[in-house]
Amino acid sequence: MKTILSHAQIILYTLLDLIPSPHQIISFQAIFALFFEPTDGRMLPEHSVIKSPAALSRFVTFLKEVRKLRHHAIVGIPKNRKLEDGRKIRTIGEKGQPVKLSGFKDTVSASWFYLEQNGKLEKRFVISTRKLKGNTIT
Repeated sequence: MKTILSHAQIILYTLLDLIPSPHQIISFQAIFALFFEPTDGRMLPEHSVIKSPAALSRFVTFLKEVRKLRHHAIVGIPKNRKLEDGRKIRTIGEKGQPVKLSGFKDTVSASWFYLEQNGKLEKRFVISTRKLKGNTIT
């Protein structure tokens, strides 16, 4: 049986997987940390030790605006990201294939490309929130 902590960890890591840039991930972590830091009941951006209040404000504004405008995005995702049916993204068979990510309400188009790392080719996965062909995505 799962504990409340394991449910919270699943939610946290799912949210972190959905945030596109490293700077935004750090901002999210800073906001999340405010809930656990001893601040005498004052969870204000000024009490963050990770990011400045202005950076946190920009991050929250960014989240609100992107959600409101419904922009389309193409972002990289880890190869072990789970699909709604329990498989991992690395098991998809066709570039541009529509997939449902676990914890994400919309269907996305998935593709991959190969990136050379230290003389070896590494398969990298990307998704698009707009329905696109695999070659268009990559």
